[in-house]
Amino acid sequence: MKSSREIRDLVLGWYHDLSGAGDPLEVFSSSEDGVFIGTGPSEYWVGGRAVRAALRLQDDALGSLEVTPGAIQAFEEGSVGWASDQCKFELADGRASSARMTCVFHREDGAWRMVQGHFSHEVSNLDEWGRDLDLSMETIAKLIQQERPDLAPVASPEGTVTIMFTDMEASTATNEAMGDDRFLPLLLRHNEIVRALAESAGGSVVKSQGDGFMLAFASARRSVDCATAIQKEVEALDERIRVRMGIHTGEPVRHSDDFYGRDVAYAARLGAAAAGGEILVSSLVKSLVDPSGSVSFGGPREMELKGFEGPQPVYQVLWRDQAS
Repeated sequence: MKSSREIRDLVLGWYHDLSGAGDPLEVFSSSEDGVFIGTGPSEYWVGGRAVRAALRLQDDALGSLEVTPGAIQAFEEGSVGWASDQCKFELADGRASSARMTCVFHREDGAWRMVQGHFSHEVSNLDEWGRDLDLSMETIAKLIQQERPDLAPVASPEGTVTIMFTDMEASTATNEAMGDDRFLPLLLRHNEIVRALAESAGGSVVKSQGDGFMLAFASARRSVDCATAIQKEVEALDERIRVRMGIHTGEPVRHSDDFYGRDVAYAARLGAAAAGGEILVSSLVKSLVDPSGSVSFGGPREMELKGFEGPQPVYQVLWRDQAS
């Protein structure tokens, strides 16, 4: 996903039209799957035509609105976009209020159309629930700090760490071919497999995004065993779900809940160079794992890795029983 200036500008244009400068309903999709949720108990409308009709009545009753935007957050991924905002609005009679807005857009015939919208007024927890809840940013920040992964166990006594990067090959195209209903359950199961097997191998999830993971291990051998187990379980899910992996051992810089430096970049480059269903490791990982005799390797291959000078010796883990 990426930040979207286009979606942000679309929301600003919608706000502008609400002031009477244009038609604020033009942005809404005519799809019968469209939804809009307002602040009133009965303001839950389904279907593009129903949404447009209800908001037209509301617009006629309230008149124009002067909307002052907050810090709009807007993103897009493929044909879907979304935004959120804490805005303020003022009616023609001078009454003013604050609101929270979220909306989801879908690209239809080359244009973004809103398929879901939600406006709600700010109400205190004391008024709504009868009790005051401490949900301040300070409290949340402390909770996040408590939930950060403990990376101390993934460093060996010598201070070395084995870093693994994983991601699905061509996940967007696979999603498009399979459809959301079939792909998303597989994606979620894939994520569960990676997390569970990393934990059982003594590793930690450093970070994840979508279908990609950065994992850390104290043992190079256990990282390779984990990678092999992940590949086998994911392959059993669906042959179209193919994971590529890169593994490297080094002494990355650890800061808070993350690792940085050349060794991290090297592992990432190996992951990027791998094909779906492939585990690529550095020569150091191979030398650390070889004495166990439990892992077979192919190679070496001489590969150019972006940011690293000269061809690099890279080895493939032969994890399939039939591999030779």
